[in-house]
Amino acid sequence: MKACLLLVDVQNDFLPGGALAVGEGDLTLPHTLRLLNGKFDVFAASQDFHPPGHISFASRHSLPPFTTIQIPDLDSSIPGATKTQELWPDHCVQGTHGVELEARVHERLTQRGGTVVTKGADIERDAYSAFAIPTGSKTSPMVDLLQAAAIVEVFVVGLATDFCVRASVLAALKANSPPWKVFVVREAVRGVDPKAEERVAVLKELEAAGAKVVSIDGPELAARL
Repeated sequence: MKACLLLVDVQNDFLPGGALAVGEGDLTLPHTLRLLNGKFDVFAASQDFHPPGHISFASRHSLPPFTTIQIPDLDSSIPGATKTQELWPDHCVQGTHGVELEARVHERLTQRGGTVVTKGADIERDAYSAFAIPTGSKTSPMVDLLQAAAIVEVFVVGLATDFCVRASVLAALKANSPPWKVFVVREAVRGVDPKAEERVAVLKELEAAGAKVVSIDGPELAARL
């Protein structure tokens, strides 16, 4: 079966020393690099790509990071509808070192002919999912890429489990007909929330939704590594 390796936001700002570093995020890199040497039909990566002053930046609202606010829901057909927006430190700003994919990952992804899909470029809209539809477009570039390649299985790695990985997995499960078989590689994801119980809870949620959490040394990947 044709398979895609999907890297979610493996960017400098989400790694140690970055503006929104994910705890133990660097521990995912050896596993991600190993998978990038594997036998997949498509290699793809999402990239948070925010302009300065993005809606998700706490600094824009003069509020502390890691809080939430209500903002207009620009995608709702209900007049005056709002939605909850998490606020973060400024991160993955276009033109900065932090927005770039980790150097070794980027190099290997390029060598494998991989595709990078940016998201979150609209200053007024956040986008956690790698399958987000950009403002002004009717389709998702990531969905288009995988459908064009007749992908059946999607193996997801990256940062962070409880936000962009979660959103990407949930979107992948609904994006195609028949549904893609979606796998989360346990060793190659980490979450913003450092608590082990929260990490387990997110993975259980994804499994309940239809994804399968697998080990890099498990049978699902044996023929690809």
